[in-house]
Amino acid sequence: CSSKMSLPLASSSGSSTEEEDFKAKSASVAIGVNGDDANRWATSRRQSASSLTAPRSAESRRVSPLAAAGVGFNDMESVGSNQQQQKHQRQQRQQQKQQSTYQCPAVVPLNVGGVSYITRRSTLLKEPDSMLAAMFSGRHEMQRDRHGYYFIDTNGVYFGYILDYLRHGKLPPNEAALPVYQEAGYFGLAGLQEALAVTPAVAKEIVRQRHEEQFGDYADLRARVIAAAIEVGAVTRCADLLIWPHRLQATPQHASCVAETAHVKFGPWPGAADEETLMRSLHSDLSDAGYSLAPLEKKRCKFFVSGQTCTRLAYKLTLRFT
Repeated sequence: CSSKMSLPLASSSGSSTEEEDFKAKSASVAIGVNGDDANRWATSRRQSASSLTAPRSAESRRVSPLAAAGVGFNDMESVGSNQQQQKHQRQQRQQQKQQSTYQCPAVVPLNVGGVSYITRRSTLLKEPDSMLAAMFSGRHEMQRDRHGYYFIDTNGVYFGYILDYLRHGKLPPNEAALPVYQEAGYFGLAGLQEALAVTPAVAKEIVRQRHEEQFGDYADLRARVIAAAIEVGAVTRCADLLIWPHRLQATPQHASCVAETAHVKFGPWPGAADEETLMRSLHSDLSDAGYSLAPLEKKRCKFFVSGQTCTRLAYKLTLRFT
């Protein structure tokens, strides 16, 4: 329509909402919208404006995880600083690890108990699970002498046999087999120990140790016998010792029993070997150690009471210090 709708002007004291309605209605008239449509359009604009300017509800507000956890700006700065510090510490540890990795040369000069050797690092790493391989793996810094040789404090002569085995698989002669076997155990060279276990000297030692194990604390018996022999033989340089071994639990039957008057008493023990086997082993062991011994003698108790003879049996062991 060509006629224009006359609308009252908003007063200077009117609210902002009335001004918005006036502007909306004026715009609607300008484009030819009737009065009812103009009112609806003004209402729609007012609602849209209020939705934009009104504060959002807590449900519609998007909150960051740190803000939801109650972490403020200062706290976020602190978290960032801790992350930087942890990163710096990781870098320092990595640098220390790289510095601690010892660069061992391909050709290694050795000072083993005063004996000099030169060998390849690959030779020392031949048995990777051994302590010798760990020593030159680069994880440990090895001590050097004043000439720059890597120092190992052990028997240098026997170490030469170890190098021969690692280089060529060559075993030492029988007279050196036992000490080399023991050195191989120290360095954790299981392959060398296994190869030496079938040599006569090492096999004899293994059997001896296993034989002594069945008597329990055999080393204690040996030490007590030697100590008693030194005390008894101080006067005449000859010690006649009376030893009472008993495999099973037993007590002397009377005060004058040989078991009661023995210098050394030993037993019981868990193994199946009897008393005579123990004494023969002890006699042989002391003889191999270099002691001068008389033949072993049996001393049976002669006590007789109530028609019965005492069944206790002792052994006479004579050591000469001449």
